[in-house]
Amino acid sequence: MNKFQVILDDIMSDFTSGGREIGYKALSAAEALYEYAVSSVPPKEEVINKLEMLKNIRPCMGISYNVGDILIKAVGREGDWIKNFKNTLDNLREILNKSKDEIRSRSKGLLKSEVYITTLSFSSNVITFIERNRDYIKGIYLLESRPGTEVKYAYETFRNMGFDVKVYPDSAINFVTRGKVAIVIGMDAITLHEPHLIHKVGTNPLLTVAYMKSIDRFVVGESLKIIDANTHSIIPKKWKYRVEELELEIEVYPFDKTPVKYIEYLVTDLGIVRGVDERSLIELYIKLLLTALD
Repeated sequence: MNKFQVILDDIMSDFTSGGREIGYKALSAAEALYEYAVSSVPPKEEVINKLEMLKNIRPCMGISYNVGDILIKAVGREGDWIKNFKNTLDNLREILNKSKDEIRSRSKGLLKSEVYITTLSFSSNVITFIERNRDYIKGIYLLESRPGTEVKYAYETFRNMGFDVKVYPDSAINFVTRGKVAIVIGMDAITLHEPHLIHKVGTNPLLTVAYMKSIDRFVVGESLKIIDANTHSIIPKKWKYRVEELELEIEVYPFDKTPVKYIEYLVTDLGIVRGVDERSLIELYIKLLLTALD
């Protein structure tokens, strides 16, 4: 049980890893909990309580939320709950392991004409999308994505891929949505009920302006980031942000919540949805759940 808590503490303090890496840590925590369940045979309710802790440790990170939530669903099924726990845990790891290659395959050829790509933050899935469509990409407009230092890693990665990268302040959204551009961003989570995209702060105004200008908008991420939750129940914790020019430290929310109607294409390992709404998300989630609980 100590191992489980150590991994939870690590997840709680990790503000640099991406969603996939956090997801693997959540799986490791669940594996530690399973080992405890096998060796100590605690009451099922105790294990469910621990899974609730895992589910809520970083609620804006969809994969870790789902590892906890889907395992709760598995443990609550009829039959041998420890066996159900193990089968679902193995399935979740397999889904995550396969997701990268599936997203890579589905991303190919989604751009049909030459454009500049506008993006923010740092997402391995966005990098995959850009790599798979590089023949149609004239350059990259990268927003600073404050607070945080992701812009440094994103800039260096895109430059190393051979792209012309221009960095703009977050306030320059109108400028980076002019001309022939497409928006490509990752996702931290999508809520299933009153569905909203949860992603780095700045996402909402970027997608809203792009929607108003009828610009192509791609959101790329694992199906494991679609969570069985109401948007209003997901409350992010504030980050401290220092304004050096004023020598001030303030607290800000690091995530935006954006209505999914502003997403034109949702690219996941389980399929591509054009025109995202609650029904299409439920269909994807059911597919995910059936695979996980099989």
